[in-house]
Amino acid sequence: EKRLLLGALAAVPSADALAMVMPHLDNAGTKNEASFAAVAIAERIVSTNARQVTEAMQQVLKVTENDQIRKRARGVLSKARSLEVGQGPKGPVLQGYHLDERHCCIRNAVVMQRAT
Repeated sequence: EKRLLLGALAAVPSADALAMVMPHLDNAGTKNEASFAAVAIAERIVSTNARQVTEAMQQVLKVTENDQIRKRARGVLSKARSLEVGQGPKGPVLQGYHLDERHCCIRNAVVMQRAT
């Protein structure tokens, strides 16, 4: 029954669905389905929930042994990290906002660098 639930949740693109899946990563009987569901959800919500996706993909990478899931999780994790603070698809990002030539000054901005 849990496996069926995880399969259904994989099709729900929401942060709540991702949160429901995560506890099942710790169960040996459901970790494969939970890993698949977490990655499937994360791929759809990464643009709006980068921090939550980052944490989830780090956890997936710790428990999954499936190479395909690991590859997908690494890809989503990379995208999530770039969206948090750093380089976005259109240039530098500060708290989710792209800066361009129209935004030349930011007062008292804190620039954060992610450790690589």
